[in-house]
This record gives sequence, C-alpha cells and structure tokens, in this order.
Amino acid sequence: MFEQRDRWLEELDEYAGRKETITCTAGRMPLTAIVDEISNACADAREHTGQQVRDWQSMASDLDEAAAWIGPRLQTLVGSKAKVVHQTIMNQLLVPKRKTGYNLEDSVRPVVAGHIDTVAKALEPDEALVAAWSDLVEACRDTDFAKYPHERVAYLRDTLVGLSDLRRQGRWFWSPMSTAVKVLFGHASSVRDAQLMVGDPVDPITPENFNAPTNLTDSELATLAKRCIVQTPATGDYVVWFRLHPAFVKVYECLTHGNVTFYDAQQLASALCDHERARETFSVVPEELLTDKIRELQLSNDMDEFSGFEYLPQLVYARVAVDGVERHRAVEMARLYLDTVLAVAGVPEGMWQVLGGTLLFGDGSYNPRPTEWGRKRPMPNPVFFENDYFSTNLREMTADGFLITSERAQQLQPVLALLNALISVPREDPQAIVTAAVRAIEHCNTWVAPHEKYRWYAFAEEYLFDEFAVTALAKRIGNDVFAAVVQHRPDRTPGASDDPALRAIQNDIEESGWGSRIDVRKALPHVGALRQIYSKHWLVRQLSETDDILRSTTVLGSSFDAEFRLLDGRVGRLTRSRNAAIHGGTLSTAACESIADFALAMGRSALNTVIRAIVTGETVSTYATRQRDQYRRRIDNLRQGGDLKYLFSS
Repeated sequence: MFEQRDRWLEELDEYAGRKETITCTAGRMPLTAIVDEISNACADAREHTGQQVRDWQSMASDLDEAAAWIGPRLQTLVGSKAKVVHQTIMNQLLVPKRKTGYNLEDSVRPVVAGHIDTVAKALEPDEALVAAWSDLVEACRDTDFAKYPHERVAYLRDTLVGLSDLRRQGRWFWSPMSTAVKVLFGHASSVRDAQLMVGDPVDPITPENFNAPTNLTDSELATLAKRCIVQTPATGDYVVWFRLHPAFVKVYECLTHGNVTFYDAQQLASALCDHERARETFSVVPEELLTDKIRELQLSNDMDEFSGFEYLPQLVYARVAVDGVERHRAVEMARLYLDTVLAVAGVPEGMWQVLGGTLLFGDGSYNPRPTEWGRKRPMPNPVFFENDYFSTNLREMTADGFLITSERAQQLQPVLALLNALISVPREDPQAIVTAAVRAIEHCNTWVAPHEKYRWYAFAEEYLFDEFAVTALAKRIGNDVFAAVVQHRPDRTPGASDDPALRAIQNDIEESGWGSRIDVRKALPHVGALRQIYSKHWLVRQLSETDDILRSTTVLGSSFDAEFRLLDGRVGRLTRSRNAAIHGGTLSTAACESIADFALAMGRSALNTVIRAIVTGETVSTYATRQRDQYRRRIDNLRQGGDLKYLFSS
C-alpha cells in the first residue's frame, strides 16, 4: 500500500486526489464551465448591445482556449461543435463596424443558444466522461512534457471533474473517480470495492489478502476503471441534525418551517429518555432518534459535546429533512436549507450560530455510532515559530531604507483599507475576491495615472502585466524547487534511503535558521540535477518544463509570450465577471474561481506599488512608471540571454 508505484500512476493519483474544483493555474476555464456560462448568457432576458461586446469576445476566447486544451478523445466528440459556437459568436453575433470595433446583433443570440446546447448535450453521455478519463490517463502516461505540460494535465483533470460534477458524483473517498484511480493500482481490496460499485460478483476479502495484487490484467483493470467512472450515485431521503447556540425555542414542543424543525435542547434530551412522551410532545416526531441504543445513552448521562443530546440551556437542535439527494451531498444541501431559513427569517446578532458537527440518518445503512457529532468548534490553528516572517520582513525593509514615518502612516490609511478589504475576503468566496480586487485596481488607477483616462483593465495591462509575468515565472521556479527539496522525496517507499545528491542541494540552498526557507537564486543551477533525481517521480514533468525554460533563451521568451496571452484572457474574464457582479447579468462562479488567485495577486500588486511609492516619498505616478520600466527591462534582458538572476532583481 505504501510503496511508490509507477510515475504515471502516482501522478494520476496526485491530480485526481486534489479537493479543489479548479486546479489549473494557467488561467483557462474548464469546458463545462464556459459552456454553462455561454448558455446562461444566451438565456439572459436583457437585450444585449454594444456594452456586452467585450463580454462575448471574452467568452468566445475562453471557449476556443478550452476546446484547444481538452484531450484528443473528448475533442473528437465536441471540438467541431465548439468551433461552430465560436465562429457564430465572432462572425454573426459580433458585427464589425466600418472603422474599428464591433456592434452586437442580438437577434443572433438564439442561434448561438442552439449551437451551445448541442455542445452541452454532447457532454452528457457516458462516452464523454470516459473520453475525458482516458485523456487524463494518457496524459499522465505520456512523457512528452511539451505536449502535456503539468498545467495541461491539471486542466484535463479539471475537465474530468467538471463532467463528473454534472452527474453529482462528488470527490469523496469512495467516489467514482477516486475508485477508478485506485483500481489501476491493482490492489485486490480496491478491485473488490470497484466490482461492488458496478454490480459484479466479488470474492471475499480477508486480512491476509487485503493488500494482495489482483489477478486481473492491466486491460481488465482499465475496463473496470472506465465502468466505475460513469457510475451515478443513488439518491435518497435523509435527515440531518445540527446544533445552534446561543438560541431559544420560545414554544413548548418544537418550531417548524417546511422541513426544518427546531427543538429546545433540554426538552429534546429529556424526551429521548421516554419515547411515548416524545411522540406526544412533538408535532414533528424525530423517529430516527427513538431507538433503544440512543435512549440508553441518554439515561447513562454520558452525553457531552461529542456524543448524544446535551441537556443544556441556550442550545437548540435543528432537524433538517432533505429528499432526493445523493448521500455525499445530504449535509451540504441540509446546511444550505437551514442557513436560508435563518437568513430570511432574521436572527439577532451573535445568536443562532450553527456549531460544528452533524448527525446523518437515512438510506438504511448501518452506523455503529449514530450520535457521534464531532467538535462544536474547530481546533485552534497551531502556531509555528518557523511561519512567523514578520521579523525578517521588518529587518529587510529597514536595511533597504524603506522607513515608515508617522506622517507616511497617515497617508497610507486609504490604501491599507483597500488592502485589508481585499485580503480579508475568504478564499471560498471568489465572486467577492473579484469585486474587491477590481475595486483596488480602479483606485490605484486614479492614483497612478490620474490624467491618462485608462479604464481599469487598460491600466492593469500598462502597469501590472510585466511585473506579474516576471514574478509568476520566479514563483514557479521557487515552488518547483521547494517541492523537490522540502515537500517530497524521489522515493517515498518506507525504508528508502536518502539521495546524497538531493541532500547536497538541500544543504546548498536552504537558508540558515529556523524553518525551511530556500534561496531560489542558489537553486537555479540545481534544477537540471533535480530533474534527473526525480526522473521516476511525478514531479519530473514540471521540473523538466522549468529546466527547459532555464536552459533555452528561446523557450524562456516563448514562456513570456504565452504568459502575456493568458493575461489578456484572464483580464477579459475578470472584466466580464466584475461587470456581472456589479451591474447584474450572467455571473459564473466557475469563471470567478478560475481567476480568484490571479485577481488577488493583481490587486495586491497594484496596492503594494502605491504603498512603496508613499513610503519612499516619490509621487505615485513616478514610482509606478519607474517600476514598470524596470520589469520591462528585466524581461528584455532575459529574452536576450541575460543573467537568470534578472528573474529576482533588476
């Protein structure tokens, strides 16, 4: 179980096991997401005019990029259909003006709707899901890292996840995708689980053969995996219990709205000791709790925050019934229902807070611990000495002459307010990140170029793109080296010996002191060696890409060209998402999710430029212009074969 397997299997497992919906950071939208957004834009009841031209250009570009990057099997099924949509948008919906620009012929939107519906229907059959799965497996097997860079492998994974989400398969441990991956490892226990999933007869598993290899051939394993990947989870009716505090149910028995029922904790805890009383007291009887096992627990007085129903004041239990949902979505849908009822009815500030932990009943499956809640509140995050970088930052600021005075502190307050508004948005709310980031960039536009009359996206292109391109490549190198030197090992098999060459590189580039900080400048000469050291590890794909970039001025220049093309696409998506968030219209959560990190980086970059200008005492315009020109010179130097250290300093 713990032995390291073939590189491609480990890579497949790594990408498939990631929890995020979108893992590709190259700035491309998953095909399913852009198809859905275009469908919604076609259904928009408003008239579309010249104001929506840029939005449609951006959506057409995203569709074209998506169709180009999906794998060959899925492309065979939907590529030509997606091309028809793109051509209809660019040649019929958008009509060139006599001089420059485009008009929008809104009467063509129904035509686009028909074509995009054809694409959407082509993504529904099992054939599309199997094609996306096969594309991902083949990409992991393929050692042509130019054809399949690691971001494209991530994109193929995101494409598969998008199609899986159409079926509500989920990404839990026993999900169809997770099971399909485990099948390819060939353990008898995993094969048995897969056979149960697809309805095949299975042999019993014993402790002796639990991790034994299966007797199926590679071809039979591949077929079984494809059968798993198309399984649709069954739906059922479920009851989910929540705890809320502080709260009061101001009626004797219970308070019900639809399928949500609230119980006073003291009333419920005592009623569970007497089933007849419970049936007489409550208008919504919690029959799933009226068992001998739960009654014995309540009578034993062994209840606490982890188990059973507590007899406590200011505590309320909520019973939420959800019907016709998949088991892995039951808690999520019940919480959505409960939160909606609380939000619409209105709760006093600081009250009716939903605590951690839930109980799930339904589908008749056996649960040996039916009243095990879990913690009411999460454990506090541990504090590590190594993660406190304030002292280092402050010393470096002071050494660089970057001194904040009392007067400068007052000047910085409007900028810091925007920065705080940006970084305080939870990462789980990509729409809010998009809005906060564009707001920050718009303010910086007025500070940096007050007389240029740039729109915010033109300002971003003029002042922020070059810095982003340089820092993105520098971060990529740093992340790849850190992953190879600190996070992973060439062979994770228990008992595997350390690689002396890797240890020598680690000793050379790790900075002295606490923590695992590395000097990326020192790491540059070692990337080629790390590529060889990790030749049988899934990290070799991205290490090979990085090594090729560092070895060839041509490849380095091409990587900058590709980054600038992707920047245009990201800003276009950011623009249409921001417009929809502010003015209404088609707002795609997936579009926002795909650019949330980019938007956050751009917003912080713009604000940090203003902060540095104020602290140094220069005018913001002068400082920003000089900084932009420095990054442009660094790119030019790198394109012409200059020292790679230009990636990290001018």
